[in-house]
Amino acid sequence: MASSRIQDYSVDLFKIKTLPGGDIILDVGGNAGKVTINGDLEVLGDQTSIGSTDLVVTDNTITVNSGETGLGVSLTTAGMIIDRGVFANANILFDENLTWYDSQTGLVDANLGAFVLKTGAATGGETGNTVGLYTNFLGTFNNVDLVFLGEGSNAKLSVTGTTDYESKIWSYDSGVNSPIPEDVAIPGKVKRAIDYDDDTLITAKALVDYVDSFKLYNFQNQINSPTPSGDTKVIVTDFDVSGLASVAEIIIDNTPVASFKQTKIQFPDIEFEDRSITVRSGNSNLELRGTGTGNVELHTPALMPKYVGAVPGDTEPTQPTDGVKLYTKEEADGGTGLFFVNENATRDEIISRNKALLYSIIF
Repeated sequence: MASSRIQDYSVDLFKIKTLPGGDIILDVGGNAGKVTINGDLEVLGDQTSIGSTDLVVTDNTITVNSGETGLGVSLTTAGMIIDRGVFANANILFDENLTWYDSQTGLVDANLGAFVLKTGAATGGETGNTVGLYTNFLGTFNNVDLVFLGEGSNAKLSVTGTTDYESKIWSYDSGVNSPIPEDVAIPGKVKRAIDYDDDTLITAKALVDYVDSFKLYNFQNQINSPTPSGDTKVIVTDFDVSGLASVAEIIIDNTPVASFKQTKIQFPDIEFEDRSITVRSGNSNLELRGTGTGNVELHTPALMPKYVGAVPGDTEPTQPTDGVKLYTKEEADGGTGLFFVNENATRDEIISRNKALLYSIIF
């Protein structure tokens, strides 16, 4: 290949000058040729245009906004503009007007500046539209927190656009609805996978599905207070599960105080069953009391069946240690069948009015 050389002979400056507005063209005779500059290249004009198909840069950094002397970027933004033809330009910018929450200091520093990806005019503020970023990883230095939404933000994290994100967390049985226990298979319900990822972020939908399912198919039979080891609790047992009579039991300070069954309520000393009130402990009194000077009122007739003692055939109650006992048995001379026995062992029938009048006439 032929070559030629302009040899300098002790020349410190070589200058090519045209008339004002003139052009200088270095023509290598086609796209295969090249111009090599051994040394630095300094362009002092207002604009530099490169029409090559591929730009290869050996330097590991590129400086834009060089020569800045202000506090930050004086023009507000600096970065790269990507020409998209008939579409709005895309911009990778550093915007001095943006602030953000610093997890290292806990502060939102004014005029700290941040990177932004957007289309439209390469200016600061909210002009133009922000665009998405595709990547595999976001990390932080020095083990500080990664903050997605800054102080005062009303935005929220979202997985909008994904398809059934919750099914990537829980294993569903043919569709989406609610997680269910591993040993239950119901079409359209969720089955919680044994190998679920502990580190997966939960969405509101996934949380609602799992909680709804847990309440439907995982039964809590005990309520404790104040902690799971507390000794005040409510415990329920269902026949379909235990094979024992269904019951709800209330325990206070580790002592059973009430038991609720289908037709019966039991307290330590008393029992309500159907229409009956019964003392549970043997040979104990059932007391009905008003408060203070209040009375026990009966608004309907009181029925006293004939007395039957603890031993069959025993029709006479024992005398009280204090007061009077009333009871009924077969009618005798008093004509009422209503008897009493008092603390002095006096036992007799309360006489009717007719019998009282008759006896008063006779005697």
